Amino acid sequence: MALSTPSPQYISLSPQEALILERTREPDTHSISSLSSDGPPPSSSSPTTPVPRNDELEAAHSFIHSWWLELVALCVCLGSFSGLLYLLLAYDGKPISKWTQFPLSLNALVSILSGISRASLAFVISMCLSQTKWNWATRYVEPLVDFERFDAASRGPWGSLRLMRSFLRRPHWAALGAFTSIVLLAYEPLIQAILTLEDQPTVVSSTDYGSLYNLSNPQNPNALAEIARSSFLDTGFWSAYSNVRGLGRIEFPGPDGKKLFYQSNLVTSAIQDDMGLAAAIWSGFSPLVKTQNLWPAFTCTTGNCSWDNYASLAVCSSCLDLSERIKKSTRIITVSEVALPGTFGDDAPDVSNKAMEANMDMGGQRISITKHKLPEVELELSNYHEKPRCPAIRNGCPDTYLTAKVTTNPGHTVSFGELDTMLLAVQFLQANESWQNNQSFWEDTTVTSHECSLYFCVNEYEAVVEEGILHEKVVSSWKRRNRPSYHSKEVEQFFDYANETLDMDGAWIDDLSDLQIAVIDENYNSRSKNLSQVSFNITEESIVSVLKNLKDGFTLQDCLSGPNAPGLMTGLGETGNITLTFENVALSLTKWMRDREFSSSSTVSGNATTTIVITHVQWEFLGFPAATLAVGIIFAALSIWDTQRIKRRAWKDSALATLAHAPAGAFKANLQAAAATGKIAEIGKASGVTMQYRDGLGQLELTSKEDRLRLS
Repeated sequence: MALSTPSPQYISLSPQEALILERTREPDTHSISSLSSDGPPPSSSSPTTPVPRNDELEAAHSFIHSWWLELVALCVCLGSFSGLLYLLLAYDGKPISKWTQFPLSLNALVSILSGISRASLAFVISMCLSQTKWNWATRYVEPLVDFERFDAASRGPWGSLRLMRSFLRRPHWAALGAFTSIVLLAYEPLIQAILTLEDQPTVVSSTDYGSLYNLSNPQNPNALAEIARSSFLDTGFWSAYSNVRGLGRIEFPGPDGKKLFYQSNLVTSAIQDDMGLAAAIWSGFSPLVKTQNLWPAFTCTTGNCSWDNYASLAVCSSCLDLSERIKKSTRIITVSEVALPGTFGDDAPDVSNKAMEANMDMGGQRISITKHKLPEVELELSNYHEKPRCPAIRNGCPDTYLTAKVTTNPGHTVSFGELDTMLLAVQFLQANESWQNNQSFWEDTTVTSHECSLYFCVNEYEAVVEEGILHEKVVSSWKRRNRPSYHSKEVEQFFDYANETLDMDGAWIDDLSDLQIAVIDENYNSRSKNLSQVSFNITEESIVSVLKNLKDGFTLQDCLSGPNAPGLMTGLGETGNITLTFENVALSLTKWMRDREFSSSSTVSGNATTTIVITHVQWEFLGFPAATLAVGIIFAALSIWDTQRIKRRAWKDSALATLAHAPAGAFKANLQAAAATGKIAEIGKASGVTMQYRDGLGQLELTSKEDRLRLS
């Protein structure tokens, strides 16, 4: 019969027997060298000999068996982080409305994925820190407190911060795990900061814009972003047209003094009024008009639209300062007595307001006057000395603060003699605000002079609508008529005589060609490529209508009104800024011209933009979480590799394994005594320990400072 070595047997001990066995054990006096030698194990008769086990049992636990849970957690961590990265890449810069895949919001899903990623990584770091305490104790002779610090570090950031103190004494790659555990506190907050929402202007397609516009205007579902422009002005018509020539014979002097004439068959009174035109003129002269009331018609349902530059017929204004041309004079006059039935006996006083009612109290007085005169146009403004402005005519004191002269002939102006598209020019003298507000006497008052004109023009516009407010700027303007537009051989000599005026002074003919203004200058070729239209026509009827309404406004309407000024002159007097008033009149007339064609095909189509909420990824905030993840994975890989290299079982956070490897003998007694007196922390810091293995089973044992050495 073959003989075999009896295999070791595990025995069961009662509590009493285990206590007797523990008390009969002798203190462990083996040195580190004897424990680590390759000699035969102690005899079975020794009381400290552990139950024998085969060392090959350690190798039976495979890598996957020991670390499968951590590997799964790492896969979950990487998968959730990859999913998070995919979401950020897929929806960066995309409208938030595109997120329709889940009932959860994008923010909620990002929060969930970041939470899963952090929790998985924290679990792996915790397990690897727990395992590193075993590897640390196996490799090094260090204070017992390190074993406790590793165990605390596996539970959270505070313990990891404590563990960092041990790495100051002995630097080790395990510091990566403690560092990762600490910085994981900022992992989720920074990922939450990655995703933001921003407002972004976006051009809306014609189809989408039509849908938006249809919500407020079902009658025109195909509407685009549009703004009015005038490509051809054709308003007014002759209501009393006569086919018989010779209605009127209009004479005028020729260049050599010879009388010339032309036959007129139309009169201004025969033109049918355009109520929109009349309203535009009076609105422009009103001191109450606001700039936003003079916007041209436009459609922009989104509230934000833009257009390419476009050209349109318009009325322009220009004002020039003539104050340096004023001649000032002072003299003494004697005011004539007022005689019945309400007239001056001799000449009227030499002041601007010659009305009898205003000068009645001045009769017979010898008084000084100051006169301001514009010699080129024979315009004067004068008042008595030592007289402030009167609050009303019935107070009996002349107080003229504005005089003006109106002309439609460019040759009768100071500054616009070559302007062959001019409708009307006004020269005026005006007292400053101190006189108008009764703060100075006339002789101390400053008087200014301007000459303003209104004329047909073609403007190139740059327009945008922002938040429902139109911003339109004139970038170029043209005001010269094309030759030979607005022409007829019958009146060619008359126009030469009248300085190419547009006004035939009430006597018209029916075969005048349209007035044409074109975009022609040194940049014509480049501009014609950008502008959809470069020539614009205005009919004779339109010119007659505009001139009729303007001239009517500057004419006295009632012969019994006495000193009352005509309507438009009153508007000039009430405004504090005549230059601005003329700009408003030009804008008002331009609005009328452009709005007339808003429903036609001449409108300008543009791009409608709307503000959408988009997802914006702040990629700079992703660097920290990504670096944390990378450091954590590196630490986990090193921890697993180190455990496999020393070929020891991965006990990790097992409390039973800690009990199984607890110190014994005198060292254990010392620890128990220190625990009883509350000095266990001092013992832990002062006691150098290492893990000693016998037959595959380890135990923490006390090692003196002289015997501390690195164990392989």
